[in-house]
Amino acid sequence: MKQYILACIDTKENAKGVCDAAIYFANLLGAGVTLLHALEQSDDLEINITINPNFEPKVFEEFAKHKEKDEQAKDKDGKELLNYYQNYCENAGVITNTLHLHGDLANLITIIEKDYKLLVVGKLLDNEQDLQIKEIIKSVNLPILLANKDFHSIDKALYAYDGSDNLDKALNKVLVNPIIKNASRVLIHLSKDEKKAKEILEKGKKVFDKYNKAISLEILDRTSPSDLVDYAHNNNFDIIVMGAYKNMAIKHIIFGSFTNEVLKKSKLPLLILKNYKEFEIGI
Repeated sequence: MKQYILACIDTKENAKGVCDAAIYFANLLGAGVTLLHALEQSDDLEINITINPNFEPKVFEEFAKHKEKDEQAKDKDGKELLNYYQNYCENAGVITNTLHLHGDLANLITIIEKDYKLLVVGKLLDNEQDLQIKEIIKSVNLPILLANKDFHSIDKALYAYDGSDNLDKALNKVLVNPIIKNASRVLIHLSKDEKKAKEILEKGKKVFDKYNKAISLEILDRTSPSDLVDYAHNNNFDIIVMGAYKNMAIKHIIFGSFTNEVLKKSKLPLLILKNYKEFEIGI
């Protein structure tokens, strides 16, 4: 059975970067691509009814007609976007199908994710999309690639390593069949305690050694997300790989602070590894 990558097409602004990333990994995996566009239901009508229960029937009818036309236009735009980028992916030699669904994007992905190996989402980071990405990371079990607008091939990957057992478990899942092939890897730990940092990095290196994956070790004697991002940009890395965890308390601490700041500040794509159970993909 052919494995597939799920790529979320939201807007024209991020669609090309998402598709370029999906095509890249599809070629490495020998996989197909499913393009997903989700049309979320508008709550405008319900909100206005709540605010004004004495809505005049004629006003209600006009509002409903306007809402219906607006959603029909968005529905049409979504289908056209999917058709355009289906052709784009197929012209690149990748088997591609499409899904045009109605509902909350994160919820929809959790329903269908068992059929996929990797999720690709665009990274634009306006306030609305920022909230959407957070919800996806919290809800979805798949490894998640947050693709930038100008995605290109990955020759140099930076792995941010915190020494946690959760990240070790995620790495053990994904190092079985690596898809970032022929790329140099650097495992980095941020700490001002050099001795402890060396111990933590050696722990991480053992995971990579287990699967015969070469990796260099680096200590950054700073601790902020900006420092990690600056290091990645200044040293010409193509991607940052980080962890996010299913444990709610840990996930809140990790994603709510450090990972979130990296996501906001980095111009590079970001690969989020989950401590998932059923899905396996290599990195």
